[in-house]
Amino acid sequence: MKRPSYEADLAGSLIAAVLRRRAAGRTGMFLRELIRHAVASLAVLEGDEAASEACYRVADAAASCGEPPSA
Repeated sequence: MKRPSYEADLAGSLIAAVLRRRAAGRTGMFLRELIRHAVASLAVLEGDEAASEACYRVADAAASCGEPPSA
């Protein structure tokens, strides 16, 4: 399995730190807002195509959650 990049590790650490400080019932809303703002920022910084690709990857990851890995 490929090792996550420094950026992925940093992003994961930042999100985990914020989630530890939030009430359990509010983490879903926070993550949805984070995704929305991240995609909007990516569209501004890198264009609509990059933002669309990121959304596709998020949706693909969400759809595969809980599925057994393919052989």
